[in-house]
Amino acid sequence: MIDTTGTPENLTAQSLYIEPYKITKIHITPTINQNGILEKDENNNNLMSKINVGDVKIDSVLGITTDYLLIYTTDKDKYMLINSTSSNTSYKMIWNKQLMYKIGAKTLYNQTLHSDYTITIPNNYSLFVLYINNLRVKESELSVSGQTITLSQKLRNKLDLVYNTVNMVVYKTDQTITTPIELHYLSVKEFFNSTTFRDESYFTNNNIREHINYESLKYDEEITNETSGNERRKEIIRTNMIPKLTLSYFVGENFTDFGNELLGKVFRIIINHPNTKTMEIYPNCEITSGYKKDYAKEKNTVEVEIQCDGRYEIQFSTQPQLTNRPYNSGTYNNGIYG
Repeated sequence: MIDTTGTPENLTAQSLYIEPYKITKIHITPTINQNGILEKDENNNNLMSKINVGDVKIDSVLGITTDYLLIYTTDKDKYMLINSTSSNTSYKMIWNKQLMYKIGAKTLYNQTLHSDYTITIPNNYSLFVLYINNLRVKESELSVSGQTITLSQKLRNKLDLVYNTVNMVVYKTDQTITTPIELHYLSVKEFFNSTTFRDESYFTNNNIREHINYESLKYDEEITNETSGNERRKEIIRTNMIPKLTLSYFVGENFTDFGNELLGKVFRIIINHPNTKTMEIYPNCEITSGYKKDYAKEKNTVEVEIQCDGRYEIQFSTQPQLTNRPYNSGTYNNGIYG
């Protein structure tokens, strides 16, 4: 679907599409995502895909009213407990790691550390992670036999002689799914399809508008360093990359002011270059500065600044190749590049 008929001046051989994100379901049932792994959403998008919708978060969950749903990555580095009453479900999708889950999870506080340096796991539950004095215990520092956790000698030597706070995250050993669960996140109909994206039928079939009144799109990666220390001696603790877009387009009697329509929404921008057989996808976009309007005799121009999660560059050949991937979570070291 095109905004309007007509051909503006200086039209180049490229098409720009803006696709709004919509609430999308991830089902967990006895037959869908049933093995403790989140593999696909309701649109059959692969949740491990290298081309995805960016650093979006899980908005809500349905079907968990007692205990919690534990979501985590395979290395257990990042996890979150959520249920249907959670006010904070800010767990962000992790695209470069397998996303796992456990049902019937909960946190147990102020557990007893016995004199023989053992801790008891409740019957019918299994240990996910253990904290002592608010520090996460490494798996190499403990052993589990049945319902008993035994601390290593190395860890015992670090403990306070009088008082230690013990908390643990556990989940039900029996992971049989009896009640359907729904996770909701912002996504699109299809992450990518080499055939329908290249011939643009995906956009036509899904009523995704082509914006022929855009003039330019500038992509910029702003690099910032997080430091610690004083002015004389600073240490860089993390390098952040903030991807930004500047989109310029003209408006008038026959052309839509689409930037104004996108305020407060999440979307992705797709640019197809048929002559060079390439495509660019900018995921998880949000307008960050409202928009600037420039009035002139020839035409009125609008410019908006957009923050996104990086850029995909796709080369269409016999087998489409992904030549540039976005940084995940806004950092060099933690992202797909690193």
